[in-house]
Amino acid sequence: ADHTRAQRELSVRAGEILSLNDVEESAAAIEEMLHQTGHLDATVDPETNFNRARNIADVTFHVTPGEKATIGDVILEGSTAPFTTAQLIGRMKRRPGETFNLLEARADANRIKSFLIRHNYRRADVDFLGDKYDEATHRVQLRYHVQVGPVVQVAVDGVPHRTVRRWLPFSRNREYSEDTIDRAADKIVEGLQLRGYYLATVDFETAQENNILTVTFPV
Repeated sequence: ADHTRAQRELSVRAGEILSLNDVEESAAAIEEMLHQTGHLDATVDPETNFNRARNIADVTFHVTPGEKATIGDVILEGSTAPFTTAQLIGRMKRRPGETFNLLEARADANRIKSFLIRHNYRRADVDFLGDKYDEATHRVQLRYHVQVGPVVQVAVDGVPHRTVRRWLPFSRNREYSEDTIDRAADKIVEGLQLRGYYLATVDFETAQENNILTVTFPV
């Protein structure tokens, strides 16, 4: 699999005009790909042998992958309450002791955020801050910033909740945004008007108390 990915990084091709810049760029790209997939000690040395009689050149990339790095500590900065650090790390695809992969480490920020959103912490924010490699132990420390934020709940005033439930915002994986709330208000008006309530109007207001943010739709 790594060999196939390395082939895709090449900007030199058989039968094409040779560019030494392309050779160097290809070597750098292969090395970067290996670093991203956990080979943080990898080196790639290109070798070009010219056959002037035939006007061709053979290009060889000597790859020393080194030992694959594993994930050591995962540091979550910021506020994780009411969840524990262990609960949030448990939502990651690559956890401590597993092989490091930079793209997966970045994606794990979204996995943690999705977990929080599904638990109605829809204003949660999770950012991947970076990684730090220890060459002696071949372990990588990962750092994230987590802001759980308040629980977001929706209330309706003026009509029963069940009357407008289908048009209310925030499906299971939808994060908080005022655009989503605006669209929901428009859908409520349209839905009620289709039912014959032609003079229906809908607004929204927000209030936060005890780490609960309530979005209320007065109908």
